[in-house]
Amino acid sequence: MIGSNRNFNYFILPCILILLAINIYPLLYSIYISFHSLSFSSQDIPFVGFSNFIEVLKNPVFWYSIQTTFLFVVVAVSIEMVLGSSIALLLNQNLVGKGLYVPLITIPMMVTPIAVATIWKFMYLPSWGIINYFLSLIGIRKIAWLSGAYLPLFSVMFVDIWQWTPFVTLLALAGLQSISSTPYEAAEIDGASSFQRLMYITLPILRPTLFVILLLRIIDSFKVFDAVYVLTSGGPGRATEVISINIFHEGFNYFRIDRASASSLIFLIIITIISLFLIKLLGSEEKT
Repeated sequence: MIGSNRNFNYFILPCILILLAINIYPLLYSIYISFHSLSFSSQDIPFVGFSNFIEVLKNPVFWYSIQTTFLFVVVAVSIEMVLGSSIALLLNQNLVGKGLYVPLITIPMMVTPIAVATIWKFMYLPSWGIINYFLSLIGIRKIAWLSGAYLPLFSVMFVDIWQWTPFVTLLALAGLQSISSTPYEAAEIDGASSFQRLMYITLPILRPTLFVILLLRIIDSFKVFDAVYVLTSGGPGRATEVISINIFHEGFNYFRIDRASASSLIFLIIITIISLFLIKLLGSEEKT
């Protein structure tokens, strides 16, 4: 047994080394850089303490990107949760062709975000985009979906909703199908309506599953980058500059790797606090 365990450890050692190389080392190096001044014009990397963090926290653009990110997450994830759960409830019924619907709705989440954003960018084109073409057929004038102060952010949100609502649907549907039919049969005998069965049986039993889905989508939405970068690159102006785009601009456009690292760490702390709060909330839900 000791020999077999030792051989097993040898097998997983390469995996551990790879994880350390692609996850732990970049994180540690980012922490190191955030406390130093990194300039491409000099080979010296002097220690500056918390100066980078202070610069980031004093920068109004950083706080604007945080605000934009929270708006994106709250609106997009809320719609995804409501729409995905509703579709899951519909698919949980005895529908004709149900086996065909589920694979079809998973297509958006199977495509890479870069490809999805590229397709939608062409569809959003004001002159010959397909969306404006269909709107023109019913007499609606052409709309500049990726221009203006507010519309671009909601256009990016719509792409995220289109791609990731199926993720919510699949997990919610799996949770629904794991519910026993016994409480429904008892409620039907007692004369409970469909709405009462939904409110007092389905949703309470499904609540832990929905909390897990919510946690996963919030964490993933906070990291949104691909779609925003392809569609708008954070523009026009800073209308769609979420925190990931802000960090990208700091590091690769303005060559402030030190401030980008500090911004990343501050954002990591924010996501960690939110995640711990949701996990604690999930634990309290499971106890009740």
